[in-house]
Parts: sequence; structure tokens; C-alpha cells
Amino acid sequence: MTHVETLPAALEVDVIGGLEQALKCLQERDAALLEAQANERSITARLGCHLQAVFPDWDVDCEFNCWRGPLQSRGHIVVSTTSATTEAPTIFPDLLIHRRGSGETLAVIEVLKSDAQSARHRERRKLQHCLKRLGCPHAAMIEIGVGKSRGRHHLEMLATPLHGEQGL
Repeated sequence: MTHVETLPAALEVDVIGGLEQALKCLQERDAALLEAQANERSITARLGCHLQAVFPDWDVDCEFNCWRGPLQSRGHIVVSTTSATTEAPTIFPDLLIHRRGSGETLAVIEVLKSDAQSARHRERRKLQHCLKRLGCPHAAMIEIGVGKSRGRHHLEMLATPLHGEQGL
């Protein structure tokens, strides 16, 4: 069961509906990953596949390096990581629904597993920063239920920045 925290604006309904549909597919088709509490990157990649099916006219990318130049990464806290790290903090959004090469972005998404509560504040800050930088209309924080919480997802839509509040 998915829980949506905010009341959607009319323009968000299609995005929220698409996110809910992809989460339902994740629950149905990838239950073994959720039950096993697989790595967040594995779960996010599968969610991205389901989102691509829901948004066929858009590109859906995981950990997409969307910054247009090296100076745009300023202001981020970059934490060293290795391939063995199961919760690798990055400066890139977990999922991006966009049109590659056009600068057009529909949504930026951060994913958290239900067993990784300590990362919530950091991920929210990253999402808010990405939202401002990309100037996209939608941002979502999705907590995916894993292990005993499998099947319980929490979808939170963040407020978009006002027009003219682009970047830092």
C-alpha cells in the first residue's frame, strides 16, 4: 500500500499516478528483492525500469550526472564511497525522468529503503538542491518498504521552487 503525504496539485496527478503504478509493479515483479532487503541501487534500478514503462515518452535514468559543468557541483558535500558500500551517498539524483540533451526534466526522485532512516535528512537536502538546480516541476522522496515492511511504501512530493529561484 502506498501512502502519499501531500495533496497533489492538478499538474502532479499524472506524475503521482505514474509513480504509484511503478511502485505497484516493483512490489509485484520484484518482491524477492524487497523481501531480501537488496541494495538500494538494485531496487532503484528496478523502479527505474518500471517508471520507463509508465513514462515511455521520457528517458528514465538512475544516478544520472545531470550537472552541465564542473562548477555546478559546488555546494555539494561529496562523500567517498566504494563499490562495496550499500548506501552510497552521491550528488546525483537517484532517478531522473527527463529528455536527454534537451534540458527538459519532468521529475527528480530520491529513494530510501525503509531500513535506512538515518539518511532521510541528507536525501531530502540533496533532493531540494537537485530540484532547484534542474528547475523541474516535480520532486519525490520515496521510501520503499523492505523486509518485514515490504509492500508499505511512502511517497512524498516536495514543493517545487518558485519561478526565478533557479540554482545556487
